Amino acid sequence: ERGTPEPVHSHESWLWDVYESGETEVRHSMTPDEVAADVPLQSVIALPLGDHGVLTCASMSDEPFPDRQVEAAEILAGNVRVALDQLDHRAELERQQAFTQELLDAIEDVVYVLDPKGEILEWNEALEKITGYSSEEIESMHATDFFGGADAEAAASTIEEAIESGRARVELDVVTADGDTIPY
Repeated sequence: ERGTPEPVHSHESWLWDVYESGETEVRHSMTPDEVAADVPLQSVIALPLGDHGVLTCASMSDEPFPDRQVEAAEILAGNVRVALDQLDHRAELERQQAFTQELLDAIEDVVYVLDPKGEILEWNEALEKITGYSSEEIESMHATDFFGGADAEAAASTIEEAIESGRARVELDVVTADGDTIPY
């Protein structure tokens, strides 16, 4: 896959076997060739991290790791795997949000998304251009803030109707940031 770093160890190494099997492996009294490190490591706990690779914990002693150290390393690896999965999910969510915003901004007409209370969650650039309100201002506004007097009441009723039925349509005068009204 593009952007994926080359593995440090070949597909024939025992570390690759840990990656593919998904099973923790503990080794001691290892040779320098087995460890492939510049320091004299003798014992290694190799813990799979799913698609993220393998976490290795090593010691320069050739004594076997006590069970409690292996268990602690497995807990650590589990937490690292969860954290890496969360980072992957966050990156995917950010990609989807950017794509959604690009789609919204490609629409020349005003588009905005409201929560059930009428708070504005998302909007496209057309809302800013037409109303003259900045992104920061819109962020703190309610949907009815774009309308004056009776139109604000009609907007509130239309929002309720849309929440109840799933759709609604109304034509009202939008009040811009400088106080002008635009039929919309």
